[in-house]
Amino acid sequence: NTMSEGVYYIKYQVCSNIDPTVCSANYARFYFMKNKIEGKIKYEASGNCLSTSPNQSNIKIKNSTNFGDFYTYSNSAYSSVDNYLIKGETGSNSLTLPDVPNYFDVTASPANTTNMTLPCETQNIDFCISANASVNDLEVLFLPTTVARPGFESKYVAIIKNLGSTTLSGSVTISFDNSKMTYLSSGGTLSGSSSNSLTYDFNNLNPFSNSTIPDIKFQIFTPPTVNQNDILTFNAILSNVVSDYTPSNNNYTLNQIVVNSYDPNDVSVFEGETIHYDEVNNYLHYRIRFQNTGTASAVSVYLQNQIDNNLDLNTLQVLSSSHENLLIVKDNTAEFLFNEIYLPSNTTNEELSNGYIIYRIKPKTNVVVGDI
Repeated sequence: NTMSEGVYYIKYQVCSNIDPTVCSANYARFYFMKNKIEGKIKYEASGNCLSTSPNQSNIKIKNSTNFGDFYTYSNSAYSSVDNYLIKGETGSNSLTLPDVPNYFDVTASPANTTNMTLPCETQNIDFCISANASVNDLEVLFLPTTVARPGFESKYVAIIKNLGSTTLSGSVTISFDNSKMTYLSSGGTLSGSSSNSLTYDFNNLNPFSNSTIPDIKFQIFTPPTVNQNDILTFNAILSNVVSDYTPSNNNYTLNQIVVNSYDPNDVSVFEGETIHYDEVNNYLHYRIRFQNTGTASAVSVYLQNQIDNNLDLNTLQVLSSSHENLLIVKDNTAEFLFNEIYLPSNTTNEELSNGYIIYRIKPKTNVVVGDI
């Protein structure tokens, strides 16, 4: 009861039985909450969620309390039983799923509002989502997971999201400039291709599910064909979409700036250094990259990302990550915990020593010209 909430590190060392003077030091990280609420989020089209219904990931949970609002996202990486964890406060706690569209019904068990009276108290609230209307709604994104450098490979991920209430199938075509790069390989199966386009099919994509095509690799041409500050343009377009609820998100254009030397640990925004005032209602897409440059694998990785006051924390959505993680949003900080990631050292495996998080967020509605 006397500890303050927050992140704590405890140093420990492991020594050899044969030679006790040979030791390796490390730190254990603890995230201490006095009160917490955890549970499961399930979807069942019939409206009756069963114990066998799958837990749903990447759904935002909001807890409104007398001490402010707290956010997190459901993730199967949290535990084998529950798939979300959120901070609680003494007094009233009201949990909602603010991003779930109105063509779904959401019920909570035992109830979405609870009262916490004791310090260090844990309560459980489960959610069941069901459809109340048939809505077709797909979204496509095409995002870089690495930088683009002349003469090197660059990697991308394509994400098809089912935002509707029906099970959908279709295809996505990705076009690229073959005068600046050539396609190498991907983690998905091509259903068609040409010198400047790739097509992938997706089938029976359920509501709240994503179809992800990882590790789409291109070889970027060397100078003078491709130079620093050149722009690489990619277009991703969905086809075979019938009566889509939001057709504007059925295509996505990525304009990527070519760079040279780089730091493997950085934060970048794909929209560039400036946005026009007419675009303040659009999402900004951020990528955090990290790499283990040590001499041993990193058992766990913890990222703390301060969110600018001009960005609306209510709109934050995680889109893609290299590894499963737990997200906790506290005040204006997003904290990502990659537990048991075992990220190898770059001296052991250069490619696998890298990780990333991609999320999107909107500016606040009161930003004005000149704000940063």
